[in-house]
Amino acid sequence: NGFSGAGCSGPGSSCTVAMNGEQTVTATFTAITPIPMSTLSVQKIGSGSGTVTSANQAGINCGSTCGASFPTNSLVTLTATPATGSTFIGWSNGCTGTGSCDVTLTSDQIIVAQFDLVPDLVTLSVNTSGPGDGTVTSDQGGISCPSACTASFPRGTTVVTLTAVPNGPSVFAGWRGGTCEAFGIAPCMITMDDNRTANARFERFGR
Repeated sequence: NGFSGAGCSGPGSSCTVAMNGEQTVTATFTAITPIPMSTLSVQKIGSGSGTVTSANQAGINCGSTCGASFPTNSLVTLTATPATGSTFIGWSNGCTGTGSCDVTLTSDQIIVAQFDLVPDLVTLSVNTSGPGDGTVTSDQGGISCPSACTASFPRGTTVVTLTAVPNGPSVFAGWRGGTCEAFGIAPCMITMDDNRTANARFERFGR
């Protein structure tokens, strides 16, 4: 902190003493107390990918740097950015939701960020026609036409079975055009490897 005595004073790091007699010089040193630090780590999970950064303080860019030390009790704000083809599902183990994550570091902490791949979905569309009335439903859920006539399913080997049920004085006259035409009046089984369409016709008795 500096010198005192023999004409020396103040915080300078050197002291010039005129030796015109015996002199006493005091050098004062004060211990520096280390700032308490805590470590914040980010763990990424899920089938997708993305980057988590500490937005208000430099240190975390995960990506590559998924842990850093910050002064204990400081506030660190994390933000998540999904890569192309992925989506950010949310935080856990200290934060929730999909917005920014504010962490007050009272001790070492691990925050979990989940990124998943964006699902590859295909659409099934159902149309009804004719003077009669009826409902078309799917065994996989999502379709209850005429109120809900479209639904999305993962592209691949998913098989959706459509069943047509006439209402009141109506009869199901069969599938007309589209993917289901070959099934006649039987339930139609569709492999959802692409966008598909089914057309159901309902007639009234006596027509």
